Amino acid sequence: MTGKKNSLWGFGLVVFIVMMSSASKTVHGFSCGEAVAALQPCLPFLKGNSRYLNVLCCVDIRAVSDKAATTEDRRNLCQCFKKAGTAAGVKPEKARQIPKKCLMKVPVPLDPTVDCTKIP
Repeated sequence: MTGKKNSLWGFGLVVFIVMMSSASKTVHGFSCGEAVAALQPCLPFLKGNSRYLNVLCCVDIRAVSDKAATTEDRRNLCQCFKKAGTAAGVKPEKARQIPKKCLMKVPVPLDPTVDCTKIP
């Protein structure tokens, strides 16, 4: 239980840092911090702490992705995920598995190594 508490506390700290650094960036009224917080169910898988992807992760990715309607929104969200993913220790190889595991096309990758300027 202590490990989970530490993991959640660490994630909360990452969300706080991202929210503070990206407070002005919003995606159709959806802030970077809110987007990162919404994807909390994905974190154990993305960090490599779980072999299994929580189904809520896919639901939340769809909800966040749907809010990124324009190229600018998607690029801003990409930058947000990139900063948060790097800070949280997201493993790029795990992030690249998300679309296949969720059975959907993900317009904004969670991969912290992606070039956000190439997002259409």
